[in-house]
Amino acid sequence: SEDYERVVSRLRRAETLRDKAANSKGTNADKHAKRLAKAEDERAAVAAEVARRHTMPTMITSVVFLMLWKILGSEHHGKIVAVLPFQPFGFLQRLTLKGLDISEEVLNLPRTAVANARGEMVVPVSAVSQACSFAFIYVLCSLSVKFVVNKLLSKKPP
Repeated sequence: SEDYERVVSRLRRAETLRDKAANSKGTNADKHAKRLAKAEDERAAVAAEVARRHTMPTMITSVVFLMLWKILGSEHHGKIVAVLPFQPFGFLQRLTLKGLDISEEVLNLPRTAVANARGEMVVPVSAVSQACSFAFIYVLCSLSVKFVVNKLLSKKPP
């Protein structure tokens, strides 16, 4: 927004004034120190204003993603939502299997989705590590959504 751009330009101007005050060589050291302190204080105040403008949207986004995590996580808990075409590394495998209830029934199924004893459609996997939980898909999606939104809005902190 226009208001945000104004604050960012004030920050850049305050940083320029601070740099000029730091590089200037005056005859009076006391006057130089006061000018530098004033420039530092102004820059700190404007930097705090910019940080404040980034804090609220970030907090709101975090709350929305947390609510989405709870709602979708309860819906997909214990279910295989995807089958990976590879077997992930150990550190990644803990995330891909998080919250899954893997049973022998799932491993011995044919290669197409079939109904289990409770009537739910399950996707068979050839190896336990190929199963993918909701948590992994959610993390990938949330990271990409945050990246795309930041690119579209082009709001980068100065």
